[in-house]
Amino acid sequence: MEDQRTPTYEELLEEIAVLKQRDAENDAIIADLKAQVEKLTKMLFGKKSEKTKKSKKSDGEKVSNDPTETQNSKKKHGGGGRKPFPPNIPRRDVHVSLHPDECRCASCGKDYVPMGVEITEVMNYIPMVLEVIRFIRQRMKPDCDCFGNKIIIAEMPIRNIDHGSVTTEFVAAVLVNRYCDHLPIHRQVGRLLKSAKVEIAESSVCHWRDQIADQLEGLAGLMKSEIKESYCINTDA
Repeated sequence: MEDQRTPTYEELLEEIAVLKQRDAENDAIIADLKAQVEKLTKMLFGKKSEKTKKSKKSDGEKVSNDPTETQNSKKKHGGGGRKPFPPNIPRRDVHVSLHPDECRCASCGKDYVPMGVEITEVMNYIPMVLEVIRFIRQRMKPDCDCFGNKIIIAEMPIRNIDHGSVTTEFVAAVLVNRYCDHLPIHRQVGRLLKSAKVEIAESSVCHWRDQIADQLEGLAGLMKSEIKESYCINTDA
């Protein structure tokens, strides 16, 4: 077995220089890969762009007094794009008048000339409006002795809840809140009604619900039969 030759001092220095050069090249490759990973991460999870709504004008740019140009500038920067409210939503007009002192010139006292109105629409929300309907029924009695002294009273309008203290619209609103908006009946009674200081028992509301369910049973059966005769029925889990 031959003995391994011991490298000389100059060979060791040359080998060290080669290793240092490789180390520097590896550091450059690692830095480049880190930059690529950071760039790809920002492209996947970061914000694509950030645009400001207002841009500052340069010192040499002139400000235009043309209202048309100002309006077009607002449209370009996203302003003035509010969509009108649907026309089927009821409107309630609130008239806002000027003070009499504002309707005349403060210098000469001459009255200003009217030039129409400015209409601004804002959306309002009325969660629950309660009202008491009073049925004032006419009462009469005969002025003859043909049928005795029998008193006649005008009949009440037809209601879904006989002898109930609420209207059909009231029960319909409760059922929509329960089965469409998933608001439990006890929460409606405990939060909505009691906040208006209205005392209605939860058992009464449940009884009204059952009465409406019995009245709608025939319609539900008809809908069920119509659905079963369909070619395809889509349903969830």
